[in-house]
This record gives sequence, C-alpha cells and structure tokens, in this order.
Amino acid sequence: MADGKEVHEIVVFSAQLKSQDCPDDVFLFIDRNMPRHVVFVLEYEGQYKLLLNYKEWLDASAGTFKIVKSFASEWLREADLSLPIQGLTMDAIYENMAGVISGYGTSRSEETKRMVELESLIQKGRKEIAALQKRVRTERQFNRQHPNCRLGQGQGDRAPRGLGLDGTRKAARHLHHVVGHAV
Repeated sequence: MADGKEVHEIVVFSAQLKSQDCPDDVFLFIDRNMPRHVVFVLEYEGQYKLLLNYKEWLDASAGTFKIVKSFASEWLREADLSLPIQGLTMDAIYENMAGVISGYGTSRSEETKRMVELESLIQKGRKEIAALQKRVRTERQFNRQHPNCRLGQGQGDRAPRGLGLDGTRKAARHLHHVVGHAV
C-alpha cells in the first residue's frame, strides 16, 4: 500500500456501546485529538454501525485536522457489515471508505467535498422553507387584513361575477381605491 499525500495511516477503533443512542460527540472528541484518520466500528447488542469523521489537514506539521463532516452508516447486522478496502494509496482507500460510510458512493476527495457542500446547501434551503412556512402560518390572512378587498364583496363599485373583462376592471378600480396604489 502506497503512502498518500493526505492520509498516512487509518486507525480502526472498535467500541462496544452500552446504549444505542450514544452521542457522536464522544467520538468527535477522540477523533479531534488523534493526528490520524479514524474509522469507528460501533457495536450494540449484535448491531454494528460505522462512523467516520471526514477530516482535512489544518496544519500537517502540528498534526491538527478540521473535521468537515461526520458520516455514519445505519445500524447493520454483522452479516451485512462490510467496508471494502479499495485503492492503491492510503488517500484512495480513505476516500473510498468515506464514500461507502456516507452513502455518497464517492471515491475522490473533490467529489466528497462537493457532496458535503451540496448537502449543506440543501439543508440551508430546507431551513429557509421551514421559516417561510412558519411565517405564512402565523401571518394573518390577506382577507382579514384588508376586509374591503374581497373581490365581489366590497361596497359600492364591486365586481359582479360573470361579467368578464369589464368586471375585472371594476374589481381593479375597487382594489386601487381600497389599497391606495395601482393594481
């Protein structure tokens, strides 16, 4: 196995958990303090989960990493647990492992980083959508804010139903009068 430019060693830790919902923070702490690339094999009552904190070097001479994203597989039976070791260099092996554990299916760091970036954009978009949906739910309805703006139900010059373009013009004049700006 040839040494990689970024990855020189991959450490595999096996941990038997007392609880299936053990926080990943424990493994982040361990990984942040290890100047190596690490894969965790977690076991709980015959079920297994792979965990990899995807790293990139901050300062190679000081042995410090930045954890870009944590990847974890689903809980699997022992018979279904598989992590192929593929690649000619340590970099390639690590990237393939990250691609398998993340579910991205990537094999190069550029691909994995791009997937992380796209996932982040999707998450940001979902948060914006949720905020807008909450805002729409909590805002008063337009008809309640402007009770005289209901088409076909206002005072005076209202738009009779079924009059086509002429009725639409009357409704527009009515809205202009009530709201105070051109429609």
